[in-house]
Amino acid sequence: MQKNRSINTVQKTSSLAAALCDMRLLFILAALSLMSLKASSQSTVTQKPLRYVDAHALLITGRSAKLPAAGYNRIDSNLRSEIPARVAELSKNTAGVQVDFITNSKTIGFKWTIDNYSILPNMTPIAKNGLDLYGLNHGRFQFVATAAPSGEHSTKVAIHHLDGQMRHYRVYLPLYGSLTELYVGVDSGALIKAAGPTHQPKIVIYGTSITQGASASRPGLAYPAILSRHLAATVYNMGFSGSGKMELKMADIIGQMPADLYILDCVPNMTAELIDQRVIPFVQRLRKIRPSTPILFMESPVRETSYWDQEVQRRVATQNKAIMQAFRSLQASGMQNIYYQDAAGFTGQDHEATIDGTHLTDVGFSRLTTILEKKIKSILPPGCFR
Repeated sequence: MQKNRSINTVQKTSSLAAALCDMRLLFILAALSLMSLKASSQSTVTQKPLRYVDAHALLITGRSAKLPAAGYNRIDSNLRSEIPARVAELSKNTAGVQVDFITNSKTIGFKWTIDNYSILPNMTPIAKNGLDLYGLNHGRFQFVATAAPSGEHSTKVAIHHLDGQMRHYRVYLPLYGSLTELYVGVDSGALIKAAGPTHQPKIVIYGTSITQGASASRPGLAYPAILSRHLAATVYNMGFSGSGKMELKMADIIGQMPADLYILDCVPNMTAELIDQRVIPFVQRLRKIRPSTPILFMESPVRETSYWDQEVQRRVATQNKAIMQAFRSLQASGMQNIYYQDAAGFTGQDHEATIDGTHLTDVGFSRLTTILEKKIKSILPPGCFR
């Protein structure tokens, strides 16, 4: 009997201890919940709404000054009926377009709208439809942050806790998205203004999906964008995926964009026969509009699949042979100030520079840019560069 009482006493004591532990745990959880609510409330108070400014009030570059002020198209809508339908559609993509501004805001955000939002299997959502923010640091633009899209309409804070100094920022717009509106958000009391235009070389690159930016991980890593930073240049990205086939009207269009250099990167999408038919008339038309501006011809990068697929290997070889023959014919005709860049070393030697055997990754674009930058500096006078 005594033994049973002792057992009951122990059980009651254990139950009481367990109950006290449960109560302590509840108190702790309640306290943590209150602390979390308080922190959340304080965070809500400190994160004040941003003030948004229409990007058209800032400096927009990378698109011709001859275009209507509204919108972000790369080709005047009045000319779309005169070019292939696919090129007309892609001209609404904002590849190469950038917005420069100066602000002392400690927070930078964006609101933007994409027409017909979609994704591509060989592009990141950020590269296709997102924004890429850079800041000027010790005289060079340095990556700051990205703003990832969430659909047709996106509102994102790209960066918090900046130092509050007046700084020059640049945002690269989507490579394959058609932007219809863009607003830059800053702290309510911060200053924001357009960056001033500077004297810098202007380069027009006319080409294919590789020129447009497939498959950089973000807009600022397409090779025309990298060149714009490395050369402190205004680079017009006139790349059109699956296109860039040297229609004569395109010579008129890019010829109306004042430039210090025209780069023709069209070979990947043209058959050897099409190169034979179109290159010389195209360049002659461009030369008539721009009698002395340098023109640089580029070969097609060697496609990684061509090391295995014999038909692809034959096709790329005949394409590059055809563009070389066209270049030599123009030289023999007496045309001056034309230059040639072969594909040797464009993507390195390790076969690791593409996403799908054709389109370049960030590694591929970096390697290609290194070669092109050196070539461009050999063509343009040193006074063009800072």
